[in-house]
Amino acid sequence: MVDEDTGEVLTARDAELPRPVASISKLAAMLVWADAGVPDDHVVTITREIKEHMQITRSKLRVRGQYRAGDLLYSALLSSDNRAAAGLAFATGLPNEAFAAAMTRRAHRIGLSTATFGDPTGLHPDNMASPRDAARLLAASLDHPVLGPVLNTIEHQYSRQDRSVLIAARNSNLLAHYDHWRTFGGKTGYTLVAGSCLVQRVEIAGRRLLVALLGARRPDDRYEEMVRLRNWIEENMPGGAGLEDRD
Repeated sequence: MVDEDTGEVLTARDAELPRPVASISKLAAMLVWADAGVPDDHVVTITREIKEHMQITRSKLRVRGQYRAGDLLYSALLSSDNRAAAGLAFATGLPNEAFAAAMTRRAHRIGLSTATFGDPTGLHPDNMASPRDAARLLAASLDHPVLGPVLNTIEHQYSRQDRSVLIAARNSNLLAHYDHWRTFGGKTGYTLVAGSCLVQRVEIAGRRLLVALLGARRPDDRYEEMVRLRNWIEENMPGGAGLEDRD
């Protein structure tokens, strides 16, 4: 947990240790997609190869369905849809290995020395970053002129391009839906290997903070930890106390 305005680390545990980051990887993937300059109205077709590559995951996107790239961006970042992320990566014209390498290079360009990626979805075991770098990745994405507004959206509705089917891309981050949290965008992630993950920009006690929580056992654990951190800050920050490497 870092104060963005002062750079002060308020609390940390294994902050430099690379861990699997699951769908937090999609932030790096969409930075690469944005760099490629694919137009929002470019039509992306979900191929059978994309479906078969990710048959263990659920998706509202159908094989042979056609979608605007700008709409798929919402599905990739809000709903964490793996077919959307893979479809956008395909739209750049880069093969999967080349796209993953571009993700790693993009992360290193913004100073994320521990970040490595094997695919755009987060399913690949090579998708790794330290908590500190995961937080920095979120900050770069939120400050991006294209990705930032998407990450701060609750829900985006759109239609397929080849037939009249309405799709709702809804933010999977529960904190974004709670009025008693002052949030400024975040990203969730989950795989069996990574556990439940969350990166979040949030204001607590008048401080704008970046938080990275990786490896929670249950999805609810990451939100319960956010509540504990908020309570700790509200109780201790007025006195200026810090809590590095807390147990």
